[in-house]
Amino acid sequence: MRRDELERLIRTHQQAIYRYVRCLGAEPVVADDVVQETFLAANRKAAAFTDDGHARAVLRGMARNLFLTECRRDRRQARLAQQLALVEDDPKAIELLDGLDVWAERIEALRDCVKSLPEPQASLIQQRYVNGTPRAQMAQQAGMSEDGIKSSLRRIRMALARCIESKLEVSRR
Repeated sequence: MRRDELERLIRTHQQAIYRYVRCLGAEPVVADDVVQETFLAANRKAAAFTDDGHARAVLRGMARNLFLTECRRDRRQARLAQQLALVEDDPKAIELLDGLDVWAERIEALRDCVKSLPEPQASLIQQRYVNGTPRAQMAQQAGMSEDGIKSSLRRIRMALARCIESKLEVSRR
């Protein structure tokens, strides 16, 4: 890809891709890294970008895959499970995170946010992250598809992330 084409691609889509990655649940620093990696990958796959509408879809797919790779690498799901266990006052989880003051404010915000979830959502979170119930089993119990459970959990996690960020934002003021 020529430099001017890459610059135009970045100018046109950078903010939208950043917002998309943040909506997926990425912290600002991680979102910056993912966006940068997305455009580096786009530069290597120049032939994939035929028009702006197609480019946005391809970039979003690349950004999503890069973010998921980052999540797996950082084991964010494991940290979320530990935090959710704290919501239930699990002594083992408290020992695991004891002394990590950086999490104290987030954990308190998470506790408040989980308490505010409607019962069906709270139940899904409890089953998956506290009890470790497989999605397939959850789907069977709920009479839903496994993809439906996966989508529901993703929406709940995004809602929790937004709730936590808003509570932290209010506490910083």
